[in-house]
Amino acid sequence: MNKIWGLINAISRTDTWQSLTYCDVLLACGDADRGYCYKGKRYAQMIDSLGDLLKQNDLSVHSVSHRLSFCTGEKAYGTPVSVNRELVRIAMCARMVSLVKGRIAGSYWRETKLKQLWKNILSRCTPKAVISIQPDVGLCNAGHDLGIPIFDLQHGLISDTEDNPYYWSDNLQKQESTDLPHGFLCWDKSSAEKLLPITQKKKFTVR
Repeated sequence: MNKIWGLINAISRTDTWQSLTYCDVLLACGDADRGYCYKGKRYAQMIDSLGDLLKQNDLSVHSVSHRLSFCTGEKAYGTPVSVNRELVRIAMCARMVSLVKGRIAGSYWRETKLKQLWKNILSRCTPKAVISIQPDVGLCNAGHDLGIPIFDLQHGLISDTEDNPYYWSDNLQKQESTDLPHGFLCWDKSSAEKLLPITQKKKFTVR
């Protein structure tokens, strides 16, 4: 019941992504990545720490919650903007399209609208790069269309196994290059080596 009320509260508030202004780097993650509380705010240990480092090097940084999120604005470190209403609207409309025209048509409609949403967001702040935790297809598509590099910041162990689908080579091989980030930012050489065999074919970088 608490989750239901949390969802209602999240979508009852106006999205704030329209308030974005220019930044050098846009950070994107969700509530699941904010596993720590720092000074009363939810904190994403990996990506928020990187954001602080970028700011120390005189780069401007903004943050967005790239999935349905309760921890936005002043509730989270970096004051991430929200896209909750738009994400729910797209999901509901895609469901209706699926019911009328079929699942494939619904999926295509959803992917098209998500890409346009992210193009709108990126056009607002025109970052030189986006660093995200497992960026979704819509964000990656938008970045490729606009020439803005999207990077995935490793957030857990990378294993070439079916139970880790985001990094599973079989899954990566099947996807179009534009559905994937431009590059992967890994913790160490061992993690990077898991992705190296398919970097040339998909033309993404591993660092």
